[in-house]
Amino acid sequence: MEERMERILVAVFVAALALQCVAQNSPSEQTANLKIADYIVKSLEAFRKYMVEGNQEIQLPVLDPVPMESFNYSLVNGPIGFRMEITFENPSITGLSKYELTNITVTAGDDGQNLKMKILFPHIEIKGLYDATGNVFGFFSLAGKGEFEVVASDQVLSADAVLKVINDTYFIEDISSTFSQGRVKARFSDGHGKGDLAGLFSEMLSAMGNLVFNNRLKPVITAAMNEFTKDWLNGAFGAVTINDFFPTSSPSQVRLSEEAVSAVAN
Repeated sequence: MEERMERILVAVFVAALALQCVAQNSPSEQTANLKIADYIVKSLEAFRKYMVEGNQEIQLPVLDPVPMESFNYSLVNGPIGFRMEITFENPSITGLSKYELTNITVTAGDDGQNLKMKILFPHIEIKGLYDATGNVFGFFSLAGKGEFEVVASDQVLSADAVLKVINDTYFIEDISSTFSQGRVKARFSDGHGKGDLAGLFSEMLSAMGNLVFNNRLKPVITAAMNEFTKDWLNGAFGAVTINDFFPTSSPSQVRLSEEAVSAVAN
């Protein structure tokens, strides 16, 4: 009895392993993954229009331009020993809808279909008002107030997600992504310069645009793109089923299933 149970368990394990190999390497699987990737590309291409216009029916706000809440930024013990406090007022981000889909791939995974995306943002602008104060070595006071502009070029968003099957449709629980560093330029105009080194202070602020973008602006952009891209793709997948991409079963899967059943019976 124990020997028979051992043979049954081995047969089932081998059949399951074979099924996994077929699923990962079969032409039908590869074709389905290409269909899924193409569907994602078309869905994200259509997303551009709604980023600019918004859509009240699906509760999608306008995302280009997208307003940000005012925020503060501090730098202590920075270059040449100065301290700075900046308030960024009513910043607005433009250019997010101008993305380019450089690479979309779907492959079989342990928990579902693995989705990898690379999205290029050629030109992102963040504009608004700023109010800054600081000092150098605790002696020279610095102050500036006016308009600011941070321009980020050729930023690449690398995103990963898992397409899980729920009620015969694909669903994305979460998207994880990172920005790779492109070029960042900043300009801080000072129409109300005050302090001992007002002109120099404006130049310092412009030179630190990269820090402001990486530490405060990039996380906001990343989180927004993750959330709205996930919701948009889930809506798109809600309109189809997995049978639109996969055949219900392949001949090899049927054969292997029959072999497993036969092993158990014998």
